[in-house]
Amino acid sequence: MKPNFIYLTLFPQYFHYYFQISLAKKFFERNLLTYQVYNLRDFAVRGQVDDYPYGGGAGMVLKIEPLVAALATIQETYPNSYLILLSPQGKRFTQEDVPQLLNQTPNLVFICGHYEGFDERI
Repeated sequence: MKPNFIYLTLFPQYFHYYFQISLAKKFFERNLLTYQVYNLRDFAVRGQVDDYPYGGGAGMVLKIEPLVAALATIQETYPNSYLILLSPQGKRFTQEDVPQLLNQTPNLVFICGHYEGFDERI
């Protein structure tokens, strides 16, 4: 099966643009991979995806409710998916990780935050 990259993001245009200009464009055009981009704001009440950290602190965090709704939608369409939460605090995601994950499932779901952090329930 060919790899299917699924992105949950607040900035879907970044990914659409990337797949129109980069080496990934060639792979996509040759039907060697697929990708989907979901806008987290589409799953939020009035488009609000951020909130202040519980207990105070600097910055904003990504709320859990829009993420849960988006993941439920993805789970219905792609029940066999591997979730990857992108965060500066986590393990570095490298090219060497990709074949191992694709051996488990062709569907890799990338959760992109763009905030100070995530709601700790995430």
